[in-house]
Amino acid sequence: MFEARLGVLFISHAAIDSELAAYLKKVVEQSFLGIDVFVSSDPEDLPIGDPWVEQILKALESAKLILILATDRSLNRKWVWFEAGAGWHRTRQIFTGCVGKARKNNLPPPFGQYTARNLDEESDCRELFDVIEKEFGATRQATDFPGLCNSLIRLDVRAEERQRIVAVPIEEKPFQDAHGRSLDTKLGTFDLHSRDLLRYLLLNGESDGRHIYAAAFFPDTNLNSILDFVEKSSLVLSRIERIGSMESNRFWKIKPEFESRLKFALFPRPDDEGPAKFRL
Repeated sequence: MFEARLGVLFISHAAIDSELAAYLKKVVEQSFLGIDVFVSSDPEDLPIGDPWVEQILKALESAKLILILATDRSLNRKWVWFEAGAGWHRTRQIFTGCVGKARKNNLPPPFGQYTARNLDEESDCRELFDVIEKEFGATRQATDFPGLCNSLIRLDVRAEERQRIVAVPIEEKPFQDAHGRSLDTKLGTFDLHSRDLLRYLLLNGESDGRHIYAAAFFPDTNLNSILDFVEKSSLVLSRIERIGSMESNRFWKIKPEFESRLKFALFPRPDDEGPAKFRL
């Protein structure tokens, strides 16, 4: 049974954004002792067998603050509109937190009529925590805001990729699955430096060895071997620019067919591989 202590912070979200919502719940409960954060996709909040609609309505009734997790996915979900509407009807404090493509300045009405901030920007994320502190009168602990914002970006990338895979027509799924298994096999032989190089190429598009070398992202003595190893993996394309008969430069770029799946594999949850070195 759901019981409130200082009060309930209700996070409204799309099912496909459950990792984002669960991560926010974890950070908020670590930052504010005594606050109950209700996330409908969390099995601790909705145990198997509980009448879930009644539990959600009960949590909404006792909520002091409703945080709408706004992504381009959630804003198309009727249930998110229902939960938000329940908050508006009860004149609860509502805070719309945008992540990814959804931004505070382009929200559809009526979401844009209430407090809206971009949670993947540090200054806006701090404002949310200020609102929580004021609304609940809770004791506040230290929060790693840069790490929080980076993790929200990474989890949004994962959710976007999951949605893309779910949307693949049934007849194409066997090919997608085979493609994924092939990618997993290739990445299984990669060390952390090689994975960092792939992340760098994903974030920067096309890059050459001199750029990577100058950025000092890799040990000088290992750079050439890392580039050669990644090139042989067939995950990247390389081209050579020449001046006359002299080789001028060599460029590396992720093959387009692997870009989306590599984003999913190389920007994992923080507890899988740790924060991605090159994530903006």
